[in-house]
Amino acid sequence: MLIVNVDVWDGNSEELQKGVDVLVEGNKIKKIAKGIKAPDATTINGQGGTMTPGLIDMHQHLTLNGGTDAGNNWDAYVQGAHASRAAEYLLRSGFTTIRDIAGNSLGIKRAVKSERLQP
Repeated sequence: MLIVNVDVWDGNSEELQKGVDVLVEGNKIKKIAKGIKAPDATTINGQGGTMTPGLIDMHQHLTLNGGTDAGNNWDAYVQGAHASRAAEYLLRSGFTTIRDIAGNSLGIKRAVKSERLQP
């Protein structure tokens, strides 16, 4: 995948790299530069947006949607559905790593990694 026309902040530099292209191969960023040529890549126009590294949230409660009293209001299946929605919301907000500090999130991790859930 080639993402063109973006500004990139790498998480270390003080400045944005302006108007660059980002070449992604598999799940790795292969190259960041101006004018990358990749004729076989799917090209996405970033329209001048800013790319950043994935954000990390070290304090989440995916499985406690509704607070500690949620178990009295929702069964485990509903709580799992709530946790799935919360995880998707975080991912769409730029968080690629989270730590659920109060709940049984191992099952959610397994479900996310499951091939059955892949489109």
